[in-house]
This record gives sequence, structure tokens and C-alpha cells, in this order.
Amino acid sequence: MKDHAYLKGKYEGRCFLIGNGHSLSPESLERLTEEYTFATNLIGKMYTKTRWRPSFYACFDVYVWDKHGDLVFPNLENCEYSFVSDVVGRRGNFSEHDTEKVVNVDTIKGAHPDLSNFGPEDKVHMYSTTMYPMFQIAVWMGFNPIYLLANDLYGDGPLHFYDEDIMMAYKPSRLRKIRQNQIIAHGLIALHAEKHNVSVMNATEGGDLEVHERVKLDEVFK
Repeated sequence: MKDHAYLKGKYEGRCFLIGNGHSLSPESLERLTEEYTFATNLIGKMYTKTRWRPSFYACFDVYVWDKHGDLVFPNLENCEYSFVSDVVGRRGNFSEHDTEKVVNVDTIKGAHPDLSNFGPEDKVHMYSTTMYPMFQIAVWMGFNPIYLLANDLYGDGPLHFYDEDIMMAYKPSRLRKIRQNQIIAHGLIALHAEKHNVSVMNATEGGDLEVHERVKLDEVFK
């Protein structure tokens, strides 16, 4: 994996953190072809429907790697840099890919109340949602403001990137806990953003995430 300290503060301006929620559409992605974007996990399933490709890709989810590793690798060829967690990095054989573009990120589990000392050069905190480490990386790279897209919190439909609906296997109490933890993660993102003058806005159509200020994608491009 390539030494990546030079990425700290390399970028400026806005970026979009794209979730895999039910609201994600090819039409919205087409509008982001000239923007800096982060995407994750099985986003490659959208590539046949749009010209858009993410600027940066992240895979921190061991479940995604174990079940769909063959769908992770194509993403590595379609972006400037990819970020994989240390656990995924140990499980996957990335030597056959352009390792100049693959960043192995040391992670630590658990929410952090401040995130004042974070970044891929140290350890990235993992908690409940991949948006949490992606936010840390985006800020570390210098992006501000940050817009969220397709962060539905499972509110409007199934996980459409998966043939198996893993949420169906969970009891309602478990689903409530997952959603609660994701809201906590976003709450911590909002606290850190306010403390360090980082603007975070939610451009998701619908969904149940109300932690961040809402904004319409149309308004972003005015």
C-alpha cells in the first residue's frame, strides 16, 4: 500500500459523500461527474447506468468484502484513490492492482467524542456506518463543505445493491439499534464539523437522516 501522508490537505472545496441508500439514482450521479465524490462498497453496480465514477472509493465493511469481494476490485480501477480498512486489506490480495492508488487505513472501533486527532496517518475511527470514516478522511484531505447524498438510513426501501436483503434477517429491535447507532455517528460528525468550521449538509432525497441541515441538490448547483 502506498504511503499516503501527502494527501493530507491536498484538496479544497466541496465534495459529496455518497451512500448506498434506496434514493440513489443514475440521474443524481450524472450531475456529479465534475465533482469530487466519495463512494463505497457495491457502488459499482451503478456503473452500467451512468457515466459518473467516484473520485474516491472506500471499503471498510468486512461483510461486503467476504460476500462480494469480486465486486470491490473493479472500483479500484475507476477512481483516483481507494481507501480500504486494515482488516479488508489483510483479507484481500491487492497486489495485482495499482497499489499506488490503494490506501490501507488503520482503524479503531468505536465512536470518538471529538475526532480532533484523527486521519489515515494515525487511526480512523469506525462506528456503525462507513460515512463515519469517510467523513474523517474527507476532512483530513481538506474538503469543505461536505454534502451527503443517498444517506437514507434504510428509511425508504430495501438495500437495493444486494441480491440478499440482509436487513430481512434482523429482528425489528436490531434494526432500530442499527438506525440509532447510525444517527449517533452522524451526531458526532455534526459536533466535530461545528467545532472545526466544517459545513456538512444532507442532500439526500427523502430518508430519515435529520441530523444535518437539509439542502436540495438543485440548490447546490445554483
